Amino acid sequence: MKVKGRIIISRNQSNRTPSEFMSICVEDEDARTRAFTVTLSLERFMRALTSTSSECEIETYDLDLLGTVGENKTERIPVFDGSLYHMTDEEREALVAPYRVDGWHERPGDIKNSHNYGATSPGGDKDIQHFCNVVFYRNRPKAMYDLDRMNDDGAPLT
Repeated sequence: MKVKGRIIISRNQSNRTPSEFMSICVEDEDARTRAFTVTLSLERFMRALTSTSSECEIETYDLDLLGTVGENKTERIPVFDGSLYHMTDEEREALVAPYRVDGWHERPGDIKNSHNYGATSPGGDKDIQHFCNVVFYRNRPKAMYDLDRMNDDGAPLT
């Protein structure tokens, strides 16, 4: 399988580890996910650049997502005024559960983030509606995504 990808090479410094290191990350652009990250010391990185093999650490991610298409959307979920700090986890769960359809999953923490809360008043000051913007995401096989992007005649949507 071949996918459109991106490679990111970066020098990392961390206060958790005593030395600097290099990381090489390979991503699937359509799936919007990482395939793997290679981590190695600066010395081993330089050896690899000079055509000498070198030991490294490889971290793989959810490889089942490779070759899929990542999608996201934002849902405006109605909430009660002041509910952010008074809702239990079970109440928050009940708010987002109806939106988990067709493979959509909410971004963890969005329903608890005060920056995602807002209010509108379409009918004036007496008609204030409070909401929380929650980002949902899913990955679908590329073939299904391509079918949804065609009109009834089978031509691609523009």
